[in-house]
Amino acid sequence: MSPMLVKELRMGLKSPFFVWGFLGVQLLLALLSLMFAGRGGEDLAIVFWWCLAGPVCLLLPLRLSGALREEMGGNTMDTLVLTRLSGWRIVIGKWVATAALQVLMALTVLPYLILRYFAGGIDLVQEIAWLGLFLLLGVTASAVLLGLSFLKYFLLRAAVLLAVLLHTFGFCAVSVFEVARQQYGIESLHDEIGTAGIWYCVVLLLWAIFFFLDLGASQLAPDSENRATPRRLAAMVMVPVATVLSLHSRENDIREAGGFVALGAAMLTVVQAMSEQPGHLRPLVLPFARRGFFGRLAGRVLLPGWHTGLIYATLWVVAAAWVASVYVASNYRGSPVTLRVEALMIATVCCGALGFFVFPIGLAGIFRKLAAWNFWWWLAGTAIGAVVSGIVLALWVLFKSTGLMLLSMVWPGATIVAPAMAVEIAEEQVETDYFTSGWYEGRQERVLQLMPAVVSAALISAAIWWLVALWFGRREFARLRAAEREIGGGSL
Repeated sequence: MSPMLVKELRMGLKSPFFVWGFLGVQLLLALLSLMFAGRGGEDLAIVFWWCLAGPVCLLLPLRLSGALREEMGGNTMDTLVLTRLSGWRIVIGKWVATAALQVLMALTVLPYLILRYFAGGIDLVQEIAWLGLFLLLGVTASAVLLGLSFLKYFLLRAAVLLAVLLHTFGFCAVSVFEVARQQYGIESLHDEIGTAGIWYCVVLLLWAIFFFLDLGASQLAPDSENRATPRRLAAMVMVPVATVLSLHSRENDIREAGGFVALGAAMLTVVQAMSEQPGHLRPLVLPFARRGFFGRLAGRVLLPGWHTGLIYATLWVVAAAWVASVYVASNYRGSPVTLRVEALMIATVCCGALGFFVFPIGLAGIFRKLAAWNFWWWLAGTAIGAVVSGIVLALWVLFKSTGLMLLSMVWPGATIVAPAMAVEIAEEQVETDYFTSGWYEGRQERVLQLMPAVVSAALISAAIWWLVALWFGRREFARLRAAEREIGGGSL
């Protein structure tokens, strides 16, 4: 058993969060059992479920809100390094220990659940299923809070804590009152979205837990530990699996947009890839270099660093364009003009997405800020571009000219909203009234006339900033090739 898991379990069992929460829940449930012996009721059910949801979903995750910052800010990291624990094992030990306490808390309320069953009026199987759902919600909240607990500033951690716990509390509040009224909804949910839809939600949830835990582990990991490869591979596996499951769901919304939701979630890994410092240490490069040409080629996508993040982001944007194109071509039943408009809009948005990711790299390289590169520099570069384009867009709202629309695309991120701007311009230029027959066709024809200029501007803007970023990344790729030659694996 991991030393970190043993240490965290001991601390958790002694912590006031668990001890007083455990004693309070048991005392309250025991008193209620004596007061309402042999009788059920909605009020008793509400108190029972809050006795479970409160500690499992709110109280125990709360103790992880500063866990990693305490390790990083204290004098314990050197001791942990001496134990040869990796960043991942440290984080997973903390999370599993808290999950074990949550499971223990959930198990202790089972006798009272049995008492309510014998009192009559409840569906035991459905209530056990809801107990599992509350437990799943609790371990997910723990993973998110633990993964983001590395944030340096207290206000940021407080904002994360407030956001997570408010959403968790809202879900618990709604669910507790529904379950207390015996409106379980599990069977109807299965009938509505099907088994594939349920597995789709499970896959997204498991990936989210892994992502946030890995995010925290990457902050503790030494430079020689490669956290980028598992993170990027997990996203590359999650998206196709989730997309296939969504296509077999019974729910139209999941079937039509499930793949795009998975792609949007995977873009978090792209942002993280674009925020990493390059690493060319032997333990990082060796596993790829010794696998020959294809291993070295995979290293250009999976090794840590913003320079490989450029290639990784490009592959994701190309994949997103392909998925969207296939979806539109296979599901659209409109006119050929509208189909061409949709295809051009997809191309525009994908160019904008690529430029959105790489623009801060190019901007930082121009101002020679790549030596201290991190997520906050990436965010600052994005904010600068957003402010500049926001000023132009404010003028566009007043005048709605094609020239202002194209000028706003100097920052590639503004390209994402360019199709909507083109549609609004076209609607103003169409002379017929909205209710007149043929208005929609006239608007689509006008949009089709505007889109080639929009696509060209989006492609030029994205290509310029991508090439600028690649120019500054050439040094890092050269260092990677040098590390491969030193190892003896050759180079690309």
